[in-house]
Amino acid sequence: MSRRGGNCKVYVGNLSSRADERDLEDVFGYYGKLRRVDIKNGYAFVHFDDDRDAEDAIRGEDGKDFMGRSLIVEPSRGGRDGGGGGRFGGKRFKWRLKVKGLDSRTSWQDLKDFAREAGDVAFTDVTTERGKRIGIIEYTNEDDMVYAIKKLDDTKLDGAYVRLVEERDDSRSRSRSDSRDRSRSRSDSRNRDRKKKDRKENDRDDDREKDRDDDREKDRGDNREKDRDDRDKGRGDDGKDKED
Repeated sequence: MSRRGGNCKVYVGNLSSRADERDLEDVFGYYGKLRRVDIKNGYAFVHFDDDRDAEDAIRGEDGKDFMGRSLIVEPSRGGRDGGGGGRFGGKRFKWRLKVKGLDSRTSWQDLKDFAREAGDVAFTDVTTERGKRIGIIEYTNEDDMVYAIKKLDDTKLDGAYVRLVEERDDSRSRSRSDSRDRSRSRSDSRNRDRKKKDRKENDRDDDREKDRDDDREKDRGDNREKDRDDRDKGRGDDGKDKED
């Protein structure tokens, strides 16, 4: 008895241009009854009658060599111009990147091929945000996500330079340029602190120099006053002697 409650549609990517429907039927028919095969330009959709057969085909054929190419086989929802690469088993991963600057030709399949250069990809999608096309990538682990930022950020995808930014639940984000900006900010802050400290040191030096000048001036004044007193006293004693 067939079961059709799940996802029976499988995406097959990185497909050789020499492949035809009969070739794919031979490969994927091994896993169960097929409803149909739709071949596109460089990829295809294989429709199973039972979603369990689709799951078996994904496990068995993803990454396998076919006509000299390593196949990408994964759950699918939507065609080339819509939808995204389904998360197997519906699981969502927290290591998530937003991709900005996508070309109008880029599909979620293209994005997934691009993202695989950095690691194990769980999910990709292409959507619109504030009137601009963006991509979503979910990696299965943090290391691959961090490496993707380092390797793929500010590189070309379908002829357009794209930017990768980490999406976090706490609204903070991480990107390669952000790290440079934060580094510059910390450096600028340290420079400002050093300048403030230098100004304070200079002010203290000026105050000490002023105090020393005041002390010297006071000493000179005291000495002049003492000299006058001595002279006055000497003149007074002479006058007294003369009268005597």
